[in-house]
This record gives sequence, C-alpha cells and structure tokens, in this order.
Amino acid sequence: MSYDNKENRIFWDEMAVSRNWQKLGSPWRPSLKDVENYEIGIRCLFVKPKKILVLGATPELRDLAAQLGKEIWLIDYSQNMLSEMTNLLKSADVKKEKWIIDSWSLSRELKKGSFDVILGDLVLRLIPYGQEEIFLKRIVDFLNPKGFFIVRIHLVNNFLQGFSAKKIINSTLALKKSFVSDKEGYIETLLMARFLDKNFSFRKQERIRKQSWIDINNYLQKNPKISFSRKRILREILSRFVKEKEIPYFFPREKKEIEKKLNIFFEIKNRLIAEDYQDSQYYPVFILKSRI
Repeated sequence: MSYDNKENRIFWDEMAVSRNWQKLGSPWRPSLKDVENYEIGIRCLFVKPKKILVLGATPELRDLAAQLGKEIWLIDYSQNMLSEMTNLLKSADVKKEKWIIDSWSLSRELKKGSFDVILGDLVLRLIPYGQEEIFLKRIVDFLNPKGFFIVRIHLVNNFLQGFSAKKIINSTLALKKSFVSDKEGYIETLLMARFLDKNFSFRKQERIRKQSWIDINNYLQKNPKISFSRKRILREILSRFVKEKEIPYFFPREKKEIEKKLNIFFEIKNRLIAEDYQDSQYYPVFILKSRI
C-alpha cells in the first residue's frame, strides 16, 4: 500500500519521541473515556481474549491489551516508534509483547484467523482513499470467525467547511482558558484536526494540508498584533503543515462512505463516543464484528 513508503517510515521514526506523544492531546491520542470504550468492545467477547493484535504503538492500547488479553502482538513498521512509546507504558510488560516490524496489512508473519481482537486508533486516516477495502479485508483475514475489530475513526466535521479560518482559529484558541497551562498541546492538536476537517475534499485530498498552511499563514500575516501565546501556538501548527513531502497525509473519513465500506466486512455492533474532549462526537470508537 502507498502509505507504507520510505518517506512515511522516516517521518514516524523521527516523530517517535515519547515527549512528543506526551504533548499531544485528544482527539489526536485516545482519552480516558476512549480507552474505556475500547474496553467495552473487548468485553463484548464475554471471555478473556487469548490473542490481541495492536496496530501501531499507541501506549494506551498496549496497556489495555495487557490487562485484558493473554497474548499481545504489536505491528508497526517503525521500530523506533515501538521502542519510544514503551517509555509511556503504565502496566504493560514489554517482555511479554510480540513485535512485528512490518506494515499493518501486508505482513507475512501474521497467521490468518489467529486473533480474537484487533485494536487500532485512528489507523484508517493513514490509509489512502480507495485502499480502505484492501486494508479492511486483511484485518478480517487476521481475525478468527468470531473476532472483533475495535477502532477509533476520525469522521469529517462537515460544518467546519462553511466556517472561515479566522472563526475556527478564534473559537478554538478561546478554549485555552479551559485547559491548564501545561496542556497547551491539546489546543494545538485540536486546531490541527479542525483544519483537516475544514479543508477536507474527497476529490482533492492532496490539498488538505497545503490549504491549511495557507489559511494559518494568512491569519498570522493579517493579525500581526496577536498575543505571543497565540502566535506561538499557530506557528507550532504551521510547522507541522509546512513540510508537505515529509509528513504522511491524514485522511478524515465521511461517515456514510466509511460505514458503507465497513459494512462489507463487519457488523457494526456499536459506536461509542468519549465525551471528555472537544469534538469527540467526530472520533467514535467503532466495535466491529467480523462477518466472515
């Protein structure tokens, strides 16, 4: 798949510093309520899963898998990401994890039908449009016939497409008062996510980040007297959008479109919303039972 390429591997290897993950807030990383929703999905099995596969290195999911599963597997093509996120584990024992350094869908080391549960957080927005069905089919292949795929999905907030960049920036930065000073990363990641939604275009997906960069840069130029703290936050976000060829695209999903594709392979048992961070309704945890 095209998301598995040299540029993306380099990006994730460089991004893989535990302090970077600690600075991120929800919706970029799972909240406490999100983790509770993942747990609800796992407990749908009624028994302790024998084998759980985690897509990626998300420490919150690794901790949960360690608490509820007997055998824990991880798959990620960045060895550095798996290693760095290990520093943030609270209960998982890395010695009991089985690591596979490979792409999520193409690994030859995973046996078909061997997992009771597969967990992933925002993994679908790393899959290019048109390749979702290939990815989902491989997930089904790895699950046993009664298995569950539990995944949080970034659904496009279409309302933001009618808002000006100025309105989105001002309304989001105004939320800063509700966060303590050491949680400013939450504002940055929320604003970054909102711009992905504002500039979402199914037909022109390559423009999502470029247009976001233009919007924020124009705001800074037209508002030279904004406060230092606001300018710092915006310049931090700008730096994440500016290196277009060095950062993998993040593709939000249209609700109807992605649910149509999910239904080909899975029965949607539930959609759970965290409600402990802004815009959580656009980041539900889907509990999916294999149809095959």
